[in-house]
Amino acid sequence: MKLSELQNLYLNSILSNIDSPFQNQIMACGNLSLEEVTSVYKQAYIYRLKEVMYDNFESVLYVLGEQSFDLIIENYIKQNHHLSYDLSNYGKNFPDFLTKSFPELPFLTNLAEFEIHFSECFHKKENQIFEFSIIRNQEELENSVFEFSDSTKLIQNQFAVYSIWKNRKSSSPPDLSNLNHSEQLLLYKRNSNLYVLSLEPVEFFFIDLLQKGKSIVAALEKISSRFELSPEIVSDLFGKISSSGIVKNIIIKNDYATLNF
Repeated sequence: MKLSELQNLYLNSILSNIDSPFQNQIMACGNLSLEEVTSVYKQAYIYRLKEVMYDNFESVLYVLGEQSFDLIIENYIKQNHHLSYDLSNYGKNFPDFLTKSFPELPFLTNLAEFEIHFSECFHKKENQIFEFSIIRNQEELENSVFEFSDSTKLIQNQFAVYSIWKNRKSSSPPDLSNLNHSEQLLLYKRNSNLYVLSLEPVEFFFIDLLQKGKSIVAALEKISSRFELSPEIVSDLFGKISSSGIVKNIIIKNDYATLNF
């Protein structure tokens, strides 16, 4: 049996609080009994899981306060054992847990989800930024399909929680007075820094279509059926995409050939 398998068996046995034949085969070191060793190991591991939750869901802590947050993550840990020694994915279902635990605070789900998106974006690799000056004319632009950087993430929240997240380190109480409307966000990584842009619905819908592989002309036709477009709006759309650096490559498609930059 591999060491990792033995570690997982041991971890499962101590977190389940159930005596098992495997646990009875363990020999305690020093003067400690098996029960004492198990208790020490269990408390240390739970403490580490709580550290991860405090680090990864700082904005939820900001809203709930330390006492309530500590209680909710203890309950979460009891119901969600993590058998892997890689803790990077721990807490993935915490938003759903908050939905069930705090039905009177439904915005907490969006807030916890944003924390997860932010963490995932942080660990994404950066890509070279596409230089739009390479495009020679309007026809090439209209027939182009954009490839976005790996870190580019569109987020649509039912509740406007971004302002809470931005103020998560504040010593003042969170302002919960203006949450009951949706928000659209663009999250991306550039030069090792993470950025969040607030988007208008037309901007969100347009970038979403491009991420799904629509060409520029097809995306513009699609959004024109839902939004009133003007040259200024279209110019702002491309300006925001270009200045953010979220496009890593474009593919130009026409009736004759496909050109990949």
